[in-house]
Amino acid sequence: LKTLGVRGFNVTMPYKQKIMEYLDEIDEKAEQLGAVNTVKQKNGRLTGYNTDYFGFRQALADGDISLAGKKVLVLGAGAVSGPVYITMIEEKADYVLWLNRDEEAAEFRAEMMNRICPGSAGSGRLSPHSVSAGIEESDIIINITPVGMSANAQKMLNFDPDVFNEEKTVFDVIYSPLKTPLLIEAEKRGARIQNGIRMFINQAKRAFEIWTGISVPEQILCEIEYAVAKDVNEDLVSG
Repeated sequence: LKTLGVRGFNVTMPYKQKIMEYLDEIDEKAEQLGAVNTVKQKNGRLTGYNTDYFGFRQALADGDISLAGKKVLVLGAGAVSGPVYITMIEEKADYVLWLNRDEEAAEFRAEMMNRICPGSAGSGRLSPHSVSAGIEESDIIINITPVGMSANAQKMLNFDPDVFNEEKTVFDVIYSPLKTPLLIEAEKRGARIQNGIRMFINQAKRAFEIWTGISVPEQILCEIEYAVAKDVNEDLVSG
């Protein structure tokens, strides 16, 4: 890529950490997150960035979802958990409960938060009881697990969906399908819902701007969002 003079490229899992060994510089936020998904080349030097963070944070802003003073339940502790935990701290969430099948990963994220803001986070194993109890006690529920995605579109986390109500906000990072079973059940019970399409588009927007220095207008983002949503629907129908 250096030899070809490529201006930039994206990196996905499982190489977001490994790529850092080959870079000349790493952006402060990417260093903090310990992961790079966007690389820019200039004068033969490679600089790494993390646009997942921007994508997640901007998606919350686009959906008018404020974390300040809120109790948040995060389902999962995988690849997206770095941008999520940093955003929780910066946006001053009151308390964050991390639930994950691998409880150690949930404990790690809670500990990272508590080092910076003591008492701001807790953790547990993801189970029907813990999910139901966590939803009841939370204002905002964020799903960063792959449950409900594409081929698994009929699957949903095992819990009682009647714990949802109009006071809850549910954000699912999945955008294919546009409404996961989790979002469908939450919406039925009056909760505000948002899928991950804006997160997906915003992280790409930020990468494009890093590579080119050209800002992407909101109108273009809306057109892209429409096109992606149309493609997702067509893929699901043909599938």
